[in-house]
Amino acid sequence: MAEIIEDGYESIREFIDGREANSWDYIELRDDDGYPVTRIGVSDERVEWTHNEGDQVLNLNAVVEGDDEDINTPVTVESSVLFNEDVDGAEVTDVEDFDESATISSDDDRLEVDHEVEVPEQ
Repeated sequence: MAEIIEDGYESIREFIDGREANSWDYIELRDDDGYPVTRIGVSDERVEWTHNEGDQVLNLNAVVEGDDEDINTPVTVESSVLFNEDVDGAEVTDVEDFDESATISSDDDRLEVDHEVEVPEQ
């Protein structure tokens, strides 16, 4: 489970202060060397928030397949991290390492990722 990091807390403060409309809706998948494989947002049909309103643990689910345009096969995916923007932006959670890496080597391969974020209790 990923923890919120300093830029994430700053994003929360900016949202509360009304200084910025924030979005943590981008998940970046990273390869076995820590380099980005792809970054996709909830406006993409492959990504969605799947938790219930008010849950302390929030979950962003992403599904990618070998025949997706942004997936260059073969690739081994080992981690994910949430961002506040689709390009550049700031990491707002720790990098969440997978229990087991996943290799996408053909068009038929599919990877489902659940990136969990623990939100401090009120």
